[in-house]
Amino acid sequence: MPPLPPAEERGRTRERKLKKNFKKNRWGVAPPTFFSGLGALPKFIPGTLSMEQIAALLIRVRMEEITKKLNANELDLDNNGEERSPSPEPIYDLAGKRINTREQRARDILNYERQKLVEEALKFYPQFKPPADFTPVNTKKTKKIFIPVEKNPEYNFIGLIIGPRGNTQKRMEKETGCKIVIR
Repeated sequence: MPPLPPAEERGRTRERKLKKNFKKNRWGVAPPTFFSGLGALPKFIPGTLSMEQIAALLIRVRMEEITKKLNANELDLDNNGEERSPSPEPIYDLAGKRINTREQRARDILNYERQKLVEEALKFYPQFKPPADFTPVNTKKTKKIFIPVEKNPEYNFIGLIIGPRGNTQKRMEKETGCKIVIR
């Protein structure tokens, strides 16, 4: 069967072709709205919202967009090689599979933006519940502190830090909220 000619050649106007894609109701064809494809988000922005509420809504809309892109694997990769920056050196895992492809880098950028939006939403609205498939990035910070054992060989630094039965170390960890490791 030969392919059909374009809609204009078959006698359909552009408006009719667009109307065909919209959902019909008893009053006619429902036009698309800005938020129509975004699930539980409102279809229009009421004029009574404060600036903070509008900012929270925009954060929520952007998070929904990123989630949909990640789930649908639509990473907006352009195929024009002239405008692209050069790719970094390839990195391979233990199985020999490349782990820093263009797709993975684009996915990491979207995940990073989503992470920042969730952190901003939590700061902005403490009762905010992140999406179900959201996993926070572990941002563990470390600091090495060298103890001057050579300058003071007679002083017992280890005993002072650990304390009796490790109580001093436990108390310092509880007060500072960090983990103390002695090597």
